[in-house]
Amino acid sequence: MKKETIAVLIVILATGFFLRLYPVFQNQRLLKYDSYYHLRVAELIKSSSSVPLTQPWPEDRPLLYPPGYHFILILVSFFTGGLYQAVRFTLPVLSSLLPLASFFFVRKFYNDQASLLTAFFIAVNPFLINVSYDSPQVINLFFLLPAVFYLLKDKFYFSSFFLGLMFLFNPFSALFFTFAILVFTIFTKFKDSWKILSFPIIFSLFWYLPRAGGLNNVIGAYFVSKTLNIMAFLNPFLVASVLSVIFVSKPKKIFEKFWFFWALFFFALFCGAFFTSVHHPWRHDVFSAFGASFLAGTVFSRLKRSDWLKLLAFFCFILSFLGYSVVLYSSQAFHPVLREQDFYAMTFLNDSRVKVLSDHDFCATMLTLTEANCVLDLGFESFNDSRVYDYERFFWTNKPEQMKSVIDEGDFDFVVFSSNDWGAELLKYLEVNKTYVAFECWGDYCSKETSIFKVR
Repeated sequence: MKKETIAVLIVILATGFFLRLYPVFQNQRLLKYDSYYHLRVAELIKSSSSVPLTQPWPEDRPLLYPPGYHFILILVSFFTGGLYQAVRFTLPVLSSLLPLASFFFVRKFYNDQASLLTAFFIAVNPFLINVSYDSPQVINLFFLLPAVFYLLKDKFYFSSFFLGLMFLFNPFSALFFTFAILVFTIFTKFKDSWKILSFPIIFSLFWYLPRAGGLNNVIGAYFVSKTLNIMAFLNPFLVASVLSVIFVSKPKKIFEKFWFFWALFFFALFCGAFFTSVHHPWRHDVFSAFGASFLAGTVFSRLKRSDWLKLLAFFCFILSFLGYSVVLYSSQAFHPVLREQDFYAMTFLNDSRVKVLSDHDFCATMLTLTEANCVLDLGFESFNDSRVYDYERFFWTNKPEQMKSVIDEGDFDFVVFSSNDWGAELLKYLEVNKTYVAFECWGDYCSKETSIFKVR
């Protein structure tokens, strides 16, 4: 490897590390609510020295999330002095190494220029930065690289093995990655496509078969329709970057054809949210932008100065990333998902005899930090297939009669609306008492209050 290549790669990696670790050092609290859940599960596994079938929050229910990430957290905790610090740093550091892994991956197929461009696009990709703090799907992106490598080398069982490993870390991305690669294989190597499913089936059965009873609610929660705020998912920067790459691409090699398909596939899934609320767009923007980064690295490495249309598209692509950075800076990636006022409210409710209903962000954090019995707004919390999404509808549809029904049937003591939820005003129709309120102000601007209502 040339010295110039090494020098540029070091700069790219340093940039990626800075973008991902800066918010970690700026905030002592965990940046995403899922991090608190993974912290609780890791503590449970470490204290029991085993992987239990159930989790006790607030009562026994199936422990459905696979434990691969939690084992890594336990291992890292021996070097960080505890699980809390392990949760803070493990995923951001791994995400910072993703450009390096991508560099060597692309280098197996292309020259240093294409490899460096790809590493750069992944290092500054704001979608990848934004998901560097809560979900082990970052780990699955590492597994994706050898899975694609062996796929393109026609070693389908090896590819399938790495797809199977994904199901032990993050089932959501594992399912969609496997499906995407399966579809691609059907169109390119139809007679070998069945091999792709071998290890995903084996690993899935290994983990989920003993927990099959708890899967009905999760499956139902995904397919039951709910109202979506479409504008919340309309990201012009994603559209500009991905479409500009696809537009200028004329994929020649199988490598480029794969990532062309990948970016388009997940972009289509992302856009599916605009046509049906049954389909959830979570993370598809990340996967699409990830594929576009590989496609851009190879396509832009062979651009000619005379090709002004392509150069203009490339310019738009870079501008889009700068636009991402502006959006990212003001996003939740750079501060905890809950405000300090939310944490103050938790101390008010720190009592094991109290039964609380709140939104997912607040509850997932509260279950880790307090003794209170907090029920999440996810449908499978009710353990009743016919009640899927009742709790979530409480916060998403904001209908007073529905809210009253959930409160009465759930036998709750308090309802908490955190600083991230905008439905608290509707509780005034239920004639309940607001027993606690807190907010933060910065000059003339004050955040939305955190409210605790006593409902029983």
